Amino acid sequence: MVNVIQDPFQTALNQALMSTGQAFGTGVQNAYNAQQAQQLQQMKGQQAQQLEQQKQSKLDADKQKKQQALQRFGIELSKLGDAANPISIASIYNRAIAAGVDASDLQLQQKIMQPQIKANLDNQAAENFMTNIFGPQGTPSTQNNNIPHTQPQQPGDTVKPTNEVQPQSFNTPQQQQNDIPEPIKQLSDSQLAKMSASGIPRVEKLADSENNRRVEERKEFRDNRNFAYKRAGKYLEEIDSSRKTVADQTESLLGMENAIKEGDLTFFSQDNLASMLGKYGEGLRTTEGAAFLTYLKEFLVSDLGRIGGRPNQWIEQQIKSALGNIGRSKAANLVVVEALRSRIELDKSRIRLTDEEESRQIKDQGFVSGNIAAVVDTQLKSAQEAISNRLAYKLREIKEQEKPTPTRALLTKRVVRGTPLTLNDAVRMDKALGEGKARERAQSLGYRIPDPEEYRMYR
Repeated sequence: MVNVIQDPFQTALNQALMSTGQAFGTGVQNAYNAQQAQQLQQMKGQQAQQLEQQKQSKLDADKQKKQQALQRFGIELSKLGDAANPISIASIYNRAIAAGVDASDLQLQQKIMQPQIKANLDNQAAENFMTNIFGPQGTPSTQNNNIPHTQPQQPGDTVKPTNEVQPQSFNTPQQQQNDIPEPIKQLSDSQLAKMSASGIPRVEKLADSENNRRVEERKEFRDNRNFAYKRAGKYLEEIDSSRKTVADQTESLLGMENAIKEGDLTFFSQDNLASMLGKYGEGLRTTEGAAFLTYLKEFLVSDLGRIGGRPNQWIEQQIKSALGNIGRSKAANLVVVEALRSRIELDKSRIRLTDEEESRQIKDQGFVSGNIAAVVDTQLKSAQEAISNRLAYKLREIKEQEKPTPTRALLTKRVVRGTPLTLNDAVRMDKALGEGKARERAQSLGYRIPDPEEYRMYR
């Protein structure tokens, strides 16, 4: 056997390496153990968190289920109303308690929801009733927008009973009228009577509001009508009484005009001589003269009727002389005729406008306004202007027929601005100057040139 002699240095080195390996292995094992412990701790924490979440989810689900049960049983209880059968109330409470609902919470829920449920039931009943009247397409809403909507409360919440959830009644006539749907205002009285007898509080209240509105409206209408008639009645009576007067005067004036144009009633005429001789000269009276006096008398009688009463003889003489007379020139009498015709035409226009305005007001508001005379006067202005223009034209025409203006004076002499240019003078100017220059010259001299439609009407 051979003995091996070991080197001391090698031996020490081997021992050192063995010690280092053992220490390293121990450190690795410790690190591994610590990591395992940490992972285990994390797993335990996650499991605990999951358990807590599951527990909270179950609590939330139970709470939601309980809240749903509370609302469901609260609705059932509220629908029973104040006169409910105690057995039915007890049945709901028993089922609610069995579902985990606290009795005090259910009682509170009933107080909160009952007004709203009652309002909803009333609304539904009202809508059904109104549908029977208007049909499904035209049913107006009967809900009162003044009723606040109440949200369900959570169990345990502190709620003070309040009257704010109760339907509010109408306070003022103006508010009452504003809250009435327009279709309700269009109902007949018989349909409104059905609403009043419906037995549905909301519908009956709406019908009562509309009935009150109609009563006030009719009262206001009567008051306005009576007040207006006190002002308008006298004017309308005057218009009615003037209808026959205007018709009679129109006929008399036409007869006077024909007698003037067809006869000779001037100063040196046979009829004027007859008038000078008085009763002894009636045998000299011509047919035209007799007709003139007859129509003149008829016109005078109708004109005196407008005054009322019986005027004295002097007033009759003054009116008669103003109306025209035998012994005057033909032009003078025709001027009077045209002036009287203008007055008659103005009366006719007033009657026509009054009739139109009266019909319109009765159609629109059911009565004639007290200011109808002022309204007609305003509308009469345009007619007055047209009648005034016609009178000015006819007077100018009569003057030209009696004594025509010489052509030179017609083309050079200025006239009062607004003097109408008669058709005959317009033709004379056109022949002398040409149409374009004639119009310009006439306007520069102050003439008013009627349009073709006016010329047609004046002929």
